[in-house]
Amino acid sequence: MRASRLIRPFSRWPVALACALGAWSTAPAFGQTRAPAAPGAAASSPAAGKLPAARVPASRPGPAGVNAPGVPRAAAAPGRKASEPAQSVMDAPMFYDILMGEILDQQGDAASAAQFFQDAATRSRDPRLYARLFSIAMRQQDGKEALRHAREWQVADPGSTDALRAMLVAQMGQRAYADMEAPLRQLLLGAKDTELPPLLEALPNWLGPQIDPAVTLKITEAPLRALAQQASRPAGVRQGALVALARFQWRAKKQVPAADSLRQAEALDPGQWPVARVAAEWLAQQPSLESLLRQYLSSSKDAAQAEQVRTNLASFLVEKGRMTEAYALLKAQTELTPESPYAWFNWGVSLRDQGRDAEAETCLSRFWALLDTSPAESLRGVTKDMRIRAARILVERAFLRDDRVTVDRVALQADPQQADALIQYWRARGLAMEGQWQEGLTLLSGVQLPPGREAALPFLKGRYLLEAGQWQAAAGILEEGLKLHPSHVEMTLNLSTAYERLGRREDAVRMMERAVQLDPGNASYLNGLGYLLIDLVPDRARARTLIEQALAKSPDHPAYQDSMGWLMFREGQPEMALQWLRKSWARLKDAEVAAHLGEVLWSLGQREEARQIWDEAEKAGASSPQSLEALRQVRARLIGSP
Repeated sequence: MRASRLIRPFSRWPVALACALGAWSTAPAFGQTRAPAAPGAAASSPAAGKLPAARVPASRPGPAGVNAPGVPRAAAAPGRKASEPAQSVMDAPMFYDILMGEILDQQGDAASAAQFFQDAATRSRDPRLYARLFSIAMRQQDGKEALRHAREWQVADPGSTDALRAMLVAQMGQRAYADMEAPLRQLLLGAKDTELPPLLEALPNWLGPQIDPAVTLKITEAPLRALAQQASRPAGVRQGALVALARFQWRAKKQVPAADSLRQAEALDPGQWPVARVAAEWLAQQPSLESLLRQYLSSSKDAAQAEQVRTNLASFLVEKGRMTEAYALLKAQTELTPESPYAWFNWGVSLRDQGRDAEAETCLSRFWALLDTSPAESLRGVTKDMRIRAARILVERAFLRDDRVTVDRVALQADPQQADALIQYWRARGLAMEGQWQEGLTLLSGVQLPPGREAALPFLKGRYLLEAGQWQAAAGILEEGLKLHPSHVEMTLNLSTAYERLGRREDAVRMMERAVQLDPGNASYLNGLGYLLIDLVPDRARARTLIEQALAKSPDHPAYQDSMGWLMFREGQPEMALQWLRKSWARLKDAEVAAHLGEVLWSLGQREEARQIWDEAEKAGASSPQSLEALRQVRARLIGSP
């Protein structure tokens, strides 16, 4: 047999992956905890190419156990009878084959070495020799031979989990996916309880993107279900099997069965992080998992992990427009983990969104203090953007008190590179609040930004002018900024707002169209464009389509509900409009929603309730000056009508 026969092209064989997953009988297989081989390393035994001693049973000694001529036997201890020498099962031809195989392999002639190991394996049916042949074939990237030797190894040692791992690795390399279910089932059901958790954790990544998701589900579903149904297994093992199954189902676009598998896993062992972690990851696409996460929060004993789940759940509730529930979760987090900067930041920002500025300042001041006193591990989730956002709110509040020391200190700590921009921006806002908006604009024009952040200056100036009510000046600045940075979506949105305030509705629509093009899946942009189109009668059908698309992404979002209600009112359906606007008002006490709801109630003759809602919106203090002014105009127009 020519030595070159075993060298075959196998360009797509994942060598590094195979080594890491257990290509060699002593190398770590998938699901084991030892460090994997370095990428690209040869899959060899750790003892200079020899069969490792730890794998050699006492009843079957290797070459070192052969009584070679001229080697004296060990003397018996004084007073004791010498024991009989161990009898080797290795005859001279087999010893010669193994010895030559070792020598040739060390010399780099793997193909010739394999021939000698094959002869020895044929004589003895020793599984260690088939493992060695499998290792050589893997090093040679010969997938067909690797698969053959893995099968021989498994036949020689049916109970070996290493042989089953090798079989799966070889089958995947040869794309023999239809044959993988049986060895996987045997591996899972035959493994020890202690071996299964890391194996189940690694399995979804091992059978990764290189295989069609429907195929991986077909391979794994029955074996994982069988393991989950083994009543003798610990609950954690059975739960791990269901979580792995859920991941395969999700990848195969079977979201409802995946969610069901997670619920079954949670029922087996409530309050476990692996289940909650996956549920939180999928929540936006599978809202039914909300109940599972709430169950986790009621039973979890790990404060840090529960904080992650609570924050994710609150973000989901905000996206759905369920503000009251979201705020309750965030407030509870500060009570449960009072030393968590992350908790105070989230609660402070949510208070700001509610218009409760004084309380927001208290929370964010606590967040800022914890940045200086907390250990490093507590700050891992605190991002630069969080620091800057908190700084902006704190600086704004400090300006109201003329506290310039806090302004400079907080801005510098938030972002040294952009401290000047932050300080000057908030100083400019202070001037604008005093009616000196031109002086504030001059101040902003002198801001120096670090390289790569040049687009921030026209954006800051444009937003500043919008807040100052200078629509025409804002439009001019933003138009020039977009000529230099045409893909800046925030500038695009602000320019749309400026055009709308100027009564240039068609230009506002054009800018909002561009924002949707820049980020087509953004529900807020879809709703914004739909809302602008409501008053353009020929485009109301498209307005409905856009608002419906936004509602499909977030059915409970109050802004989207307000848009749908206002559209129906403009289409002459006040009763239907009233239902949508009541839903919106229940979730968001905003002046614009109040203006719409009040006008619909007024048209239906429910004028006292309309007045009550307008009063409530003005007292809430949670709306922008522009929204409050629009509400007052609507109120004056309607009350002045017959």
